[in-house]
Amino acid sequence: MGRDQARIRVPVKYTEPFTSPRRTSPDDAQRLDCLKHTIEHAAHLLPSQAPIKVFIHHNTLHAFEEQSFHDAVQHGAATFGCHSYLPEDRYREKLALGRILPKDISAVLIDDLGEEADRLIGFLATRYHLRLAMLKHPLRLGPDAELRWLMAESDTLQRFSAETPENVREQVIDRTRRWVMRDLRKTGNEVDPRVRNATAALFDRFGESQIERWSDATWEAFTLHLLWYACHNGVHGVPQFAAPPPPPIRHRDLLLQAAGSDIDWVVNEMLIRFCAAFLDQGMARWPLPGREQGFFRSWTALYRQSRPVDRWLRKLPAELKRIEDLGYGPLEVIDESLHLLGVADGEREEFLSQTLLALRGRRGT
Repeated sequence: MGRDQARIRVPVKYTEPFTSPRRTSPDDAQRLDCLKHTIEHAAHLLPSQAPIKVFIHHNTLHAFEEQSFHDAVQHGAATFGCHSYLPEDRYREKLALGRILPKDISAVLIDDLGEEADRLIGFLATRYHLRLAMLKHPLRLGPDAELRWLMAESDTLQRFSAETPENVREQVIDRTRRWVMRDLRKTGNEVDPRVRNATAALFDRFGESQIERWSDATWEAFTLHLLWYACHNGVHGVPQFAAPPPPPIRHRDLLLQAAGSDIDWVVNEMLIRFCAAFLDQGMARWPLPGREQGFFRSWTALYRQSRPVDRWLRKLPAELKRIEDLGYGPLEVIDESLHLLGVADGEREEFLSQTLLALRGRRGT
């Protein structure tokens, strides 16, 4: 399907659940066997140990053991939605405290860049020096509204940040002053019209007639305004390079985007209570009825005879009775549900993996 389309395929014609037993054909048996293997493969993303009573070691990336360490960590971060390494700010804190030394960063950069380390980027610096500056100093990100607020309500364009080294601050201001006084104001010099127009607007704002008597604070503010214009003009109109967000995989994700309703909350509230009772290790006052029959049969027997108060559960007893009358087991119920949801055979593994990860726990329950 196209990247701009939802990956969930809704059936062209809704198929009602079966109301009478079906004859099991060889194709049905093969499809259920394939579904079983798909579920088992997707379950490798979940922790495999039983509830922990004592400290044990467990490799949480066991599903990615055939990959290299770095690839496994990155894959695990994307799968589980977590940090693979510390955030960059934490590393900069270690650098400021001396836990990471500048020579260590330099050695790693030189090894990583190889022959590209000395390659010039425009006329500014080499790739090595540019990457080194990017590692040492954070790149602040924010939406347009936040940026406009900073421009209007803070002194961002009046004085350099306190993190800026004093020698760098003085050097930038001094070079800007010399460029303006010696090059820019001379009518015979060739200057980009856009730059001349921008500086003309700044001259009007700061008072060009008084430029010979500008204070250091005024030159600092003028320099920052000029830098802001250069940065803004440099990126204006540049297309976005960030990849678009992935299309929704589960129906819950699509419903959450469209209506803001998270059906996982209501479903998981019931499942968590039942799982706690099913996995009880003798601490509860009353045992779960039918626990010896397994998770599916115990859950079906319990809620088939219930009288749900919640509106969305009122048809559950009738649905469970239909399942019981058909003699369905867990695989038949999952297979029918996937069919009714419009999940194609080629999409089942990813759909099931994301469904299992929505409420993570021990596999095999």
